[in-house]
Amino acid sequence: GTNTVAGDFTNSATGTVKTTSTTAVFTGVFTNNGAFVSDPSNNYFSDLIVGATGYLTTGATGDSFFISNDFMNNSAQNTLWDTTAAYLSFTTGTDSSHNFYLAGVDLGNTMSGYTNNFAWYTLDLAGNNTLNLYDGNSTAGGALYVDELLGLSITGNMVNNVFGTSGLNVYYLASLGSNLYLGGLTYNLTGGGQLIAIGGGGASVPEPSTLLLLAAGFGGLLATRKRLFNRNS
Repeated sequence: GTNTVAGDFTNSATGTVKTTSTTAVFTGVFTNNGAFVSDPSNNYFSDLIVGATGYLTTGATGDSFFISNDFMNNSAQNTLWDTTAAYLSFTTGTDSSHNFYLAGVDLGNTMSGYTNNFAWYTLDLAGNNTLNLYDGNSTAGGALYVDELLGLSITGNMVNNVFGTSGLNVYYLASLGSNLYLGGLTYNLTGGGQLIAIGGGGASVPEPSTLLLLAAGFGGLLATRKRLFNRNS
């Protein structure tokens, strides 16, 4: 069934909160300084704050985390954290804009970014929700590695509903069918940072001005070939 904890909740550095085969709803601010274990459950949070000593672990399948406001991940426990098979969704709460603090290290366009690095299987922004990305720890720069990305709004080479900053990047797996709409390409995040494909072509979507230049160049090439053809004929 559904189990609800009303009000703010703090898990100490030595504490463990475990949800098993349930839907757990935390209506207030959940501050996790210890272990949060889901195996398996649907976990609903208003605001989720993970301190430097806190971490999340999940089972092989069936674990979901729904955030209606903000997710501030300041964890330094990368070797204990395990959400590589879990689903993360930002849903509309007080508004549809959410702050998301990244604790992962940017290891570039490589699968090693998914090991001991705060990775998730799914990030879902469906329903016109937007993300504001921030650095979650004292080390400058950061990254988020996810297998699949759902609900992105894209125009040209720009992701419209993820707001980043220089030095913060998001990586996804180009080979997954759910990511086909991204074309295995690299996009810019609004405000800075990039959305980068792993296992794709790696090319960036051309800027609109670049497309115009390419079109002009192609048109000129056709005109030149036509003149040569008329001269030879």
